[in-house]
Amino acid sequence: MSTKMRWVLIILPLLLTIPSIAVLSILSIPRHIDPLTAKEEINIDQVISMLNQASEYNVRGDIQSAIRILNQSREVYIPQSIRDLYNRITETISRFMVKINETSALLNDAEKSLKEGSIARANASLTSARSNIADLKIFLDQLGELARILTRSIPQVSRGIEEIYRNLNTTIANIESRYSNLAKQLEEQLEEGLLSISISINVYPRNITAGDAIRVEGSLQDEYGRPLPGRRILIHVGNDTIATNTDRYGSFELVKTIQTYVNYIYVYAEYLPNGSDANIYKYGRSENITINIFYIKPVLKATANTTKTVPGSYVRISLESDMDLVVGLRSSLINVTAYNLYKRGDLVIKIPENATEGIYNLTIYSYPRGMIAPREIILGIQVYRMGINISIEKPDYVFTGVGSILRIKPDQNATLLITLPPEVEINRVAEDSYALLVPHIYWRSYVDLSITAIPSDPGYRVTHTLIRIPVYNTMVVGAIISLIAVLSLSGYQRMREVRKAHMDMLNVEARTKSLGRGSIGTYEIPLFGELIRFLESLSGIQFAGNLTYREYLDMIRARIPGLLFPYIKELFTKIEAYLYGGPLYRDLLSIIRSSVENLVKQLRRYIGEQHGS
Repeated sequence: MSTKMRWVLIILPLLLTIPSIAVLSILSIPRHIDPLTAKEEINIDQVISMLNQASEYNVRGDIQSAIRILNQSREVYIPQSIRDLYNRITETISRFMVKINETSALLNDAEKSLKEGSIARANASLTSARSNIADLKIFLDQLGELARILTRSIPQVSRGIEEIYRNLNTTIANIESRYSNLAKQLEEQLEEGLLSISISINVYPRNITAGDAIRVEGSLQDEYGRPLPGRRILIHVGNDTIATNTDRYGSFELVKTIQTYVNYIYVYAEYLPNGSDANIYKYGRSENITINIFYIKPVLKATANTTKTVPGSYVRISLESDMDLVVGLRSSLINVTAYNLYKRGDLVIKIPENATEGIYNLTIYSYPRGMIAPREIILGIQVYRMGINISIEKPDYVFTGVGSILRIKPDQNATLLITLPPEVEINRVAEDSYALLVPHIYWRSYVDLSITAIPSDPGYRVTHTLIRIPVYNTMVVGAIISLIAVLSLSGYQRMREVRKAHMDMLNVEARTKSLGRGSIGTYEIPLFGELIRFLESLSGIQFAGNLTYREYLDMIRARIPGLLFPYIKELFTKIEAYLYGGPLYRDLLSIIRSSVENLVKQLRRYIGEQHGS
């Protein structure tokens, strides 16, 4: 085979494979894309610190900063065991701060009105401010009750809660002090020409049970004892305010059912002069009358048969009380408005099938009835979904244009959605078998299949799996095989030539052995065999094994070009000295190698010139 033909066979397959060669990818292991996340519970001291900071802002009168800190505290994660209680505490503090803001605005308006001489407006603002102060005290009492509950649950927060309570109490004290100063200023201005009024009230009974009614009776008179008929009176009963009018005798009365479950409430009446009365009479307010309330807190216990469940399942909540109650359940999962509990009973609820994974609070509460106060219990329940295991049997690789079978089988009843490149085909051929066909013209080295399993059982989550299969292009593979065949053939021929040259060299070495003192071979002088072949070719006389170097030189003298002979003679002389001269001539080996190399180069050039001519 000629040299040109050999290069054509090597280059042609490479030109054919350039457009289609792709780097083969390593098969990736199938993985389930289902990361689980969990929030980390914070230190409860961090929450208390934020509430303290908000209350300190409140003491300094920076209500906006206080509300901002409070809103930030609601965004942090709170342990489920105190989440509902914490929400009630922050809601109470928030209402407290809003009321503080309103009261400060009323006091500012009253102060401005007093400076401008607007007595009626100042009186109205201070009256509203006084009502707000009463509300603030109620909020503080509620916060104290909630704080005691939280302290019983988590004793380590007692110190922080006490600090918050102390700061809020200081805020009320500051507001009351400012109110007293403005009220004194108003009274001084009202005494200049305005008539005083008096409101007397009587409330009975003053010791009641929740659900009982109280009667409020009173009268409105000016400083001369004259009744003031047809005046609007505001009667405050706890957090409720009821308006009524005096009769023609200046008297008023009210019957009010008390459905409040606190230890006591205040009852008082006030008169705010308006219209023409604002220029005649002063503001008037009765004394505070305390109503003590007796009520019963029922025992209510609740336990769930599980703390973890899946959507679509049922949860049984066992309820127990020391009396018959009507209870309800509220949560973001499900609501039950009324369930009759006869001391013991089971409330069965179904978790919605579309419920998302997470932790939910189930608040079980009882309805108030007469002297029986309402109760609440919070249960935490985790809703989760189980994962689907997908068994996949796939080939280690596929060829373009050649169909392959995949077996995909989920361990639960599920609908499979398989997403793959648009040019790749996949068809279901059996219950769990799919035929995959990659087209011939597909230049990527792999094909990715995204498998989504949508379960029919709501207790399982949608599962995603990604697999990657290496792709071998048949055109590329064919071209590579052709290239390997050409290279193998060329290598075989080259091996034969090298082997023949090696055998020839061995023959020359055999012929160049000296009869008497030794020999020289290609391991000592690599080009020596080629030199002998050149001399044999030029002279036509072989270097027989029984000839010495000098004898062979005499035989070829007449047949070697005259210009080359002196160099050959000098070389052979050095070789004989190296072989027979002993240790003194061992250093000649490097000179002999150099001489052989130079001489072979001259012979190659000489023979090349002869062939060219």
